[in-house]
Amino acid sequence: MKSKKKNREGGWISPFDDIKTFDIISKITEENEAALGIDIAASGLYKDGKYYYRNLNKKLDSNDQLEFVRDLIKTYKLFYVEDPFHEEDFKSFSELTKKVKCLIVGDDLFATNEQRLELGVEQGSANAIIIKPNQAGTISRTLKTVSEATKAKYTTIVSHRSADTLDTFISDLAVGIESPLIKCGIYGKERSIKLKRLIEIWDSLENPVMNKPKVFI
Repeated sequence: MKSKKKNREGGWISPFDDIKTFDIISKITEENEAALGIDIAASGLYKDGKYYYRNLNKKLDSNDQLEFVRDLIKTYKLFYVEDPFHEEDFKSFSELTKKVKCLIVGDDLFATNEQRLELGVEQGSANAIIIKPNQAGTISRTLKTVSEATKAKYTTIVSHRSADTLDTFISDLAVGIESPLIKCGIYGKERSIKLKRLIEIWDSLENPVMNKPKVFI
């Protein structure tokens, strides 16, 4: 059964509920020896102290959300979980990070902001950070946040922005800061052109070295 709906980035919207979709994708990743990661974007699910999952008919408080995400990580062997809580819940990010062994990633939590990252580091909130130059506003601010993340041993993930353009700068940035991960988008030319730029950079190096993990999301 193929969905006829797409999200604003061009990706297909599953016609199944979240759990059924996880089952399908998990099987595909296992068959192809790939790692499975998710962006929960929990700020978009959060209202009046609860997380609302409409297609699962679930309404979860912060503790329930934590246990729900822990179960997803364990069941589907998740490698990467982005924004599992709303953007001001540093405490829950910290609790989850202590209880699981995977990348707990802050995007809305940190917004490529040095001060927010410092607050997160103090509390042990997450262990990885999305790096978006458009969030920081300038390259110098972006690099300050990267420096803070590196000092704190947070994994950096250079990322596109929603409804991105054909600009390839993030590919150069990811290589320049030696980021082990990059998010290039879901679908279309705006994704493929960034991957092509990475290949161009690779081919231009005299002695390229593959630093693991090398994952393109």
